[in-house]
Amino acid sequence: MKPSKLVGTIINVKVHCSAGHKVGEQIELSLWDPDKEVARRAPDLCAFFYDMVFPYLATLQFGGEFPWETDKD
Repeated sequence: MKPSKLVGTIINVKVHCSAGHKVGEQIELSLWDPDKEVARRAPDLCAFFYDMVFPYLATLQFGGEFPWETDKD
C-alpha cells in the first residue's frame, strides 16, 4: 500500500493561536515521503495540535501499518 499524502485545513480557531494558525490555512501533514522513502520533518504547526493528531495521521497515512516494518503481524 502506497502511503497517502495528508493535507489538513484549519476550519476553526476558538482562541488566539500562539502558533499563528488562521482559518483556511492548509498544512501538509504527511509523515512519510513515499518518493524518497524517508520520514518527513514535522510540519510547522502548534506542538499541542501535532501531539494530539499524530496517532491518527499514522493510521490514515499507512493504513494501520508502517512501511519499514517487515513483519506486518
